[in-house]
Amino acid sequence: MKRKTIKITAAIICGLALGALTILAAVVYSRITMDLVPAYVASHDIPPRTKITASDLTVIRIPSAYLAPGTYRQKEEILGRYTEIQGMIPAGSPFYENMLYEEDSLPDYPASQLKQGQAAYSLETDLASAGSLTAGMRVDLYLTVDFRDSSHASQCLFQHVRIISLKDHQGIEITDERSTGMPYLAVIALNRKDVETMSVADEIGTVKMIASSSSYDNTKEAVLVGKDLIDRYLEQLKQENN
Repeated sequence: MKRKTIKITAAIICGLALGALTILAAVVYSRITMDLVPAYVASHDIPPRTKITASDLTVIRIPSAYLAPGTYRQKEEILGRYTEIQGMIPAGSPFYENMLYEEDSLPDYPASQLKQGQAAYSLETDLASAGSLTAGMRVDLYLTVDFRDSSHASQCLFQHVRIISLKDHQGIEITDERSTGMPYLAVIALNRKDVETMSVADEIGTVKMIASSSSYDNTKEAVLVGKDLIDRYLEQLKQENN
């Protein structure tokens, strides 16, 4: 008799607990569903390195609790940005901050700005000229060499060299809001055949960028005007080794 009473009591308690949980779940669900907000999601699978347009978006209503931090909620924050170069955004996915980039922040942006026969070369900036440099402008490159016989000399190495992008010490494009805003590296466009000359100059001396007299003249670009100092240095080195 006692065992039967205990079983009945346990069943009643379990029933009450289950009922309470059901009511609680219903309350929670109703609160979530009542707090629906509009959200933009991908209307289809979006391939890597794709510029987002209006046709790539669709708007749905989802519980606000489902929107993780870093989710773009405004259409204007998404349009015109690019997907990362190795990442696809699947259909139905919200757009997160770490998914989208401004075009000039893409890792392959410098390469995409090169003309036929050109290569990208990274050159450290000097503090004296850094503040006057901007992406898109042309600069002249001056080489200063301290020779092994204790003499030194300077000459213009290249004229009308185009700056593709400017990055800070962390490698972040200086136009990015995360950047310090102080140029440290300039990515420049050189003719592929001149990259070796530039590399040697960078190794044996100091190369400075000076604003060109035709900073935005696009009729000529990356003109090699003289490498006498490089030849002189290499000749001295050759004589020492003989």
